[in-house]
This record gives sequence, C-alpha cells and structure tokens, in this order.
Amino acid sequence: MNINWIWVAAFAVSSVLRADYVELKSGTRIEGRILAENADGLEIEVGANEAGTIRRVLIIHSSEISTWAADSRKRVPEKDRQTVNRLAGSDYVKRLLAEAERKVDDRKFDMGILEFQQAAEIATQNLDELQGEEKLAALNLRAHALRLAVAALEGKVELIENETDGVKEELEERKDKWERDWDQLQDEIKEYQRRGGTKRVELGSRRSTNDFVQREEELRIEKGSIDHAIRTVGVRVEELERMKVEAEAKIKLLEERVDQAEDEAKEAEREARRRR
Repeated sequence: MNINWIWVAAFAVSSVLRADYVELKSGTRIEGRILAENADGLEIEVGANEAGTIRRVLIIHSSEISTWAADSRKRVPEKDRQTVNRLAGSDYVKRLLAEAERKVDDRKFDMGILEFQQAAEIATQNLDELQGEEKLAALNLRAHALRLAVAALEGKVELIENETDGVKEELEERKDKWERDWDQLQDEIKEYQRRGGTKRVELGSRRSTNDFVQREEELRIEKGSIDHAIRTVGVRVEELERMKVEAEAKIKLLEERVDQAEDEAKEAEREARRRR
C-alpha cells in the first residue's frame, strides 16, 4: 500500500473544525485535513501534538484512493491555499471524468458509470458558494458528466445485446453441426446395411458395425452436452436480459437528470447574462 507517514514541525497549526476525508479502494476511510493534492496523490493531516507544533501527515498515493472530499477553502490557511486543489474544482472533476472514460474504454462499464455520476455530484458540491460564470461552468460540467454516464450505460446495453446474441449463435451452431453429423451417420448406417454390411471406405479399409456404434455413442454424449449447455445458456440469457432491463431503466432516470441539469444550466446562463 503506497501510504507514507511524515511528521511536520510547525510553529502554529489551526485546529481542524470539520474533517476532510479520503476513502481508499480497500474501503478504509481516513479523516483529517487535506493539505495538498497532485497527480501522484495527496497529503492529509490526521493529527497533531497538544502544543500544535508537530503535525502528523499521511501521504497517500493516487492508486490507493477511491474518492475524497474537502471542506470550504476558507478553512485552509492562506499559505496552504496554493497547494490545495479543492474537490469542487473543475480541473479535478475533469480528471475524474477522464479516469471514468478509461474504465469505460476497458469495458468496466459499472465502475465508469458510477464515477461519472460521482463526478456529476462533485461538480456542484459547493454550488451555493458559486456565482455567475463559475456557477454556470459547474452546472454545465454536471450536465456533461451525466451525459457521459448515459452514453456509458448505452454502451453497456450494446455489450449485453452482443453477448446475448453471441451465446445464442454459438449454441445454435453446435446444434446445427450435431444434427448434420447425426443425419450423416444415419445415412452411412443405411448404406452399410444396404450393401450387406461390407461397405468399402477410403484406402480399401472396411467400416465395421462397431465403428457405427462407437460414433453413435459419441454423438449421444455430445447431445447430452448440448442439452446441458441449452439449460446453462438459458440461465445466462435470462440474467443478461435482466441486466439489460435494469440498464435501460437507469438510462431513462439519468436522461431525466440530464434534462434537469441542462435546464438549471440554461437558467444560470440567463442569470449570468442579466448580471453582465
């Protein structure tokens, strides 16, 4: 786990009023005060000595982080503000969107969809503190994130449909091949019997009754395997159909959220124009 502890000496440290937090991919939640954030990770102060002269700071690598949140910039000392990237900042949200898009590209649709929705919420987390163009930008960013979530869900539906068609087609091909092989064997048996059981085959060899019995048994075993596959595929297809219905329902709900977000963004744009 890429987490390091450092002890920082300081002449004065303001007390933590409300805790920022970091949630790790392992499920662990760490609370404290986020001091700095960069491409590699972030630093969170989790404690200090009684005199406030030594701070305990945890450095967490970005690969370990699931999500994090920080309170208003007003709590952060002036000297720290240049190194702290607040969670509601558009740059951070855009980075979350980029990470979600990579997951969708890797066909990790559920993870990507969840992160798109989280980014949408984070984009307007401090909306009450924003005015004018900043508020408009945050609302547009939320609408954009929700549209991406809808697109990812549509991609998931397409993937489900492709998998459903694929398993059905594969099974149909097995069934068709078995039927052809079975019909061919029955024709050969009839021809063998018509010739009095002495049918010649390639290279002058002879086909015996045992050959037909063995081949017939192999095909019966294959038929049993196909029947089992039909039952298994049936269960899988039902599961895929359920997943598709759920995804389509989520699309409808998200589309309503997109419409609402776009309406709010348009209202914010009108308000910004009135202020100009």
